[in-house]
Amino acid sequence: MHPNVQEIVTVPAWDWRTLRLQLSKNGSTVVNQRTKETSWSQWLIRAQDSFPLSLLLGDGGLVYIIRAYWRACRLIRKNSIHYLFSSYRPYADHWVGYLLKLRFPHLFWIADFRDLHVDPTRRNVLWPHLQNRIDQWLLRKATIVTTVSQGLADKLPAEPNRIHILRNAIPKNLLERRAKNTKKFTITYTGAIYPALQKANLLLQALSDLLSKQHLAPDHLQLIYLGKDGSVWDGWMQQYRLSSYSFNCGELSRESALAQQSASSINLLLSWSSPELTGILTSKIYEYLSSGVPTLTIINGSRDIELEKLIETTGGGRVFYSQPEQSRAIKQYLLECYDEWKKKGVADHEVNPQKLQEYTWPEQVKKFRNRLALRTIMV
Repeated sequence: MHPNVQEIVTVPAWDWRTLRLQLSKNGSTVVNQRTKETSWSQWLIRAQDSFPLSLLLGDGGLVYIIRAYWRACRLIRKNSIHYLFSSYRPYADHWVGYLLKLRFPHLFWIADFRDLHVDPTRRNVLWPHLQNRIDQWLLRKATIVTTVSQGLADKLPAEPNRIHILRNAIPKNLLERRAKNTKKFTITYTGAIYPALQKANLLLQALSDLLSKQHLAPDHLQLIYLGKDGSVWDGWMQQYRLSSYSFNCGELSRESALAQQSASSINLLLSWSSPELTGILTSKIYEYLSSGVPTLTIINGSRDIELEKLIETTGGGRVFYSQPEQSRAIKQYLLECYDEWKKKGVADHEVNPQKLQEYTWPEQVKKFRNRLALRTIMV
């Protein structure tokens, strides 16, 4: 145990995931993307994120909130705690944080958002205006509100001077990874797929065209998917006649996913943006950047300058948009990577180490600690 950690207390949840786990035959709480697309599932997903139903159906549940609050009260008194950190998700943790701040006004409360609670693109709550009002009311007690990008920060219902960007960053040990020579020209996608938001059609059509015109040798190509939405991936492969080149590995450990990212020729990132929301910077992006392998990014929607800057200024790869006029550029980039792979066994990739260093956890935490120190003085 870390010398500064005095006590770790776990609080059991009683929510829809707990119920699903008890009813599941395979011991999994994961809902695949096809099931999520049914109208009943979509309503239920929105409901469990929407006040007041979220208190009962959301991750954690009401019993968890009450138990966590009382146990945290004892810890605060016992250990003279001054700092409180809660992170979404689950949103239940922010309710616990709010209650604790009411009970102990001296607490320096950091309310963190790795995702937006009210997402204007995904439309993930039933009553977005009401939920934003509730969030604004709850977060007025937070000392600092953190999130992963400027795009998300612009949408948080909190005062701008209390919002700090604390990015999903790169663990120091991942910077040691290097690309591995591969027997196949391998394109890998790891993680969830959101077919209503993400588009891979330009890439898959480009691969199909390159194969048909013999610019890409059929025995060289390999497409790999790791994640829970294999049925969506397999459907894409069938649509573009690429099934014979595809390997759907299903859900594997994070360690396996990281290993596969470094054993690829290209890592595929599919993202989205809109005039209402930009800055979708998930933790997977930072895994890709530190893999030693170029990232081919396709954004579905309007221009996302923040994501472009992250990928291209670090030398992490190339960013394209899901627009027909980008088709030729995607093909050209694939051929450039393919030619390099044929010569060296890996795609040519020159990461800017200095730029990448800026996005490591130590650097992000250093900036955050400076902000905390300044805020503590102000408070």
